Amino acid sequence: MRRFFIDQQPTDGTVVITGPEAHHISHVLRMRPGDRVELFTGQGDLYSAVLRGVSGHRVVCAILSRADVSRPAGSGITLAQCCLKKKKMDLLVRMATELGVDRFVPVLSRFASLPGDHEVVRGRWQRIVTSACKQCGRNLPMEICPPLSITDLGSLPCSEKIMLWEGEPETVLAQEPPSESSTCLLTGPEGGFSPEDLHAARKIGFTSVSLGRTTLRAETASLAALSVILFLRGQLR
Repeated sequence: MRRFFIDQQPTDGTVVITGPEAHHISHVLRMRPGDRVELFTGQGDLYSAVLRGVSGHRVVCAILSRADVSRPAGSGITLAQCCLKKKKMDLLVRMATELGVDRFVPVLSRFASLPGDHEVVRGRWQRIVTSACKQCGRNLPMEICPPLSITDLGSLPCSEKIMLWEGEPETVLAQEPPSESSTCLLTGPEGGFSPEDLHAARKIGFTSVSLGRTTLRAETASLAALSVILFLRGQLR
């Protein structure tokens, strides 16, 4: 069943969808009155509905039922990603949403800066999160945080702090299973961490780990590490 995001609660059993979602329903999918859909608000509410009116950029939906959706506890994972080039960051935002990451933090470091105006970039990422939620069946979207420096990461409410570093000689990520507590995973930019970055991260409690003998691309390392952590926690079962 097709899923769509709504930014309002139903009124008198009806929801009117406008804007891009309405365009997608009427012009892209060419759905018609009588078609059934799922609607989610991003606040944990999931509704079963039927289309009653489809015209131009306005779609009227009649609510059939509210699904009994319990609010998930979440993965407990924050991905603190040093900024990459535009398309790579967009990809990571989508994939992190699909994998169930709770919070995404763009990180500014010695070799990483935000690709564009923050408000414009954040708006694009929020649209990507919404699209990914529609596709993967997630009802609570991943939070997109303002950009932070590595030092500022110390303010995040995470009890476990892991940093991927290709120069780590001993500790590998799978050596000790991550705990069930909240985890912050810090991953570097294309140019890697500078000595100053490493010092700043370790000073606020990050432990460096390796993903093996090969040096991975930044976006590959992030997705591989997230998958390992979720597996070790039993959250991929």
